[in-house]
Amino acid sequence: MRWSAVVGVLALAGASCGSSAGSAATVPPTAAPTSASSSTEVDTTTTITPTTTAAPGSTIRVELADGCPHSIADLTDTNNTAPQWVANPDSAGLDTSFVPGTPTAAVICRYAAHYIATVSTDVRQFVGGDLFTATILDASAAAALAKSANDIVPSNITSACLFGQQSTRYTLIVFAIPGRSDVDMWLKDWIGCPELSNGVRTSGELINGVGRGFLAQLDADAAPAPVPPNL
Repeated sequence: MRWSAVVGVLALAGASCGSSAGSAATVPPTAAPTSASSSTEVDTTTTITPTTTAAPGSTIRVELADGCPHSIADLTDTNNTAPQWVANPDSAGLDTSFVPGTPTAAVICRYAAHYIATVSTDVRQFVGGDLFTATILDASAAAALAKSANDIVPSNITSACLFGQQSTRYTLIVFAIPGRSDVDMWLKDWIGCPELSNGVRTSGELINGVGRGFLAQLDADAAPAPVPPNL
């Protein structure tokens, strides 16, 4: 069973008994998450309430139990590649896998484009860096997303992408993995030239088909924030 939300509205989008795709519960920043279940599939993730604004600094650490920071507007990212603020305290396995181990749950935090004044949807207006949606994944959906990330083969593809901070959308994915601390993974989307990092392993630009499966899975689990105007 899958729940989806337009910010400010939570609605049942559809259900399929015995689906292997897992379950995702998407919650707007103004509402508490809702778990979904059916006779053959149960979402066992816990309720997560978005936390306060992320503190200014060069790194940020988020655990699944903390929920999504309401805003990342105060964070500074001067890298021309993947985000520099990833802070995973346990580096074991992060050099060979984006997500080491098999996760039992995850949360996806998608943010409005950074370094812009505002971006609007049909429902509400967002300040740059605001939390757009928080989406909880059960064990099956979290494992599927982790596998799609781990299938990415890092590359050094050269492109003609123009890296403008004003057009950057960020996504945080936090995975709960038995036997270790939660793993934070950030996607930095330059609007067409995204890059993924767990703080140790970096994908390079996900273009020319690289990472296509991961990006499709991520967008299916949690729709991205709107593209800023004039881009």
